[in-house]
Amino acid sequence: MEHLFKERVNYNELIGKEQEVYNFAKTASVLVEYGFSCNLITADRHGADMIAYHIETGETISIQLKGSRAVINKKYKGRNIWVSYTDRKTNEICLYDHDLAMGIFENGKSALTESWKLTGQYSGSSLHNQFNDIITRLPLN
Repeated sequence: MEHLFKERVNYNELIGKEQEVYNFAKTASVLVEYGFSCNLITADRHGADMIAYHIETGETISIQLKGSRAVINKKYKGRNIWVSYTDRKTNEICLYDHDLAMGIFENGKSALTESWKLTGQYSGSSLHNQFNDIITRLPLN
């Protein structure tokens, strides 16, 4: 079995659900340190990919998993969803309230772009800077 541990997986070579499972494992490994029990949702048509349940308070967080950048999507609006992604430069899991971020986004120049008007979704490094004040940053183990 030692051959299974000789080489780390290359995230960019993973496809579809493989990346989602990878992102779940990374996020859950950090959240457990803060008292959360996490479960992957396999039937995720309402936006959340995972649920994080705090073992002390009983509070839950519905989380949409992303790879390495912030996103906004109209289909998540009003669903009490948080977004999680990995900041590979700082080696941190970043979490933010989607609706709060969307409010910030809609008051900025990017909300005037054709892609936002046509598709209702937007992602990119500019969002990372726009949301900096509302992002919770948790160091990866």
